[in-house]
Amino acid sequence: MDEIDHKIIEVLSKDARASFRAIGAEVGLSPNSVADRMRRMRNEGTIRGFGIDVSPEALGHGLLALIDVRFGGGIRADEFERRIAGLPGMLGYTLTTGRSDCTLRIAVQDQNELVETVEVLRAKFGALETYTRVILRERSFPGVRRLP
Repeated sequence: MDEIDHKIIEVLSKDARASFRAIGAEVGLSPNSVADRMRRMRNEGTIRGFGIDVSPEALGHGLLALIDVRFGGGIRADEFERRIAGLPGMLGYTLTTGRSDCTLRIAVQDQNELVETVEVLRAKFGALETYTRVILRERSFPGVRRLP
């Protein structure tokens, strides 16, 4: 990636719906050149996708939590990931090092649903141990910034 690619990604991190024309105006390229570069970055896997960020609260999920999980004996990380993929409220899965094997980011209606989710993780999905933290406030800082 060159400096212009980095600038394109910076513009996209602020507005993933920016037009090729708008991006080109920001980085000094024609819309066609921007489209070509973005297509190349998609094909290379640099840009993995575009999406929307929907408020969990708008969908009736007023409680966000992080659940650190230790797998039970014999459970492989990829198997655990497959098992939990369809779990209601699942927002993210991060394989980690340290005391826990992974961290789950979930959205639930309330404390009761959080308890049910933890119990299901233990009873049906092979979680040996869990440690749950409720998210009080969350801020996103889109895009990856490079150090100067």
